[in-house]
Amino acid sequence: MTQLDTTRAGIAAYEDGDSFSDVPLFTGERRVHTDKGIIGAEQDLAALTPLMRNAGGDLVKATAGNDVVAISMVAVTTGENETAGIPCYWSGCFNPDRLRWDESFDTEAKKMAAVGEPSVSNIAIKKMR
Repeated sequence: MTQLDTTRAGIAAYEDGDSFSDVPLFTGERRVHTDKGIIGAEQDLAALTPLMRNAGGDLVKATAGNDVVAISMVAVTTGENETAGIPCYWSGCFNPDRLRWDESFDTEAKKMAAVGEPSVSNIAIKKMR
């Protein structure tokens, strides 16, 4: 059985199955805010997926060219005409290497453009130094 490395206590990490990551999730000093978000129909999302709003206002996986408004905290799958309320990060500064980006985000520039200005999104990303 895998043991959690406690030598770096206090650094945000996420458990994924039977292994743990000690790569920090938060990389900046922006205030972290969490609350429930409504996930749209026909979504299959991993935890830590960047999310955008669809035409109906529900959260769906963000694609390049759209603004990221939240990050999923848990994995979720919704069926046809089914929505789900899940906990989401609504603000914070995240390590982009920890997020589960859609394949359309194939460059760092597209990821940076998706988080926009603070007036558009409270989600920010910053690479580890």
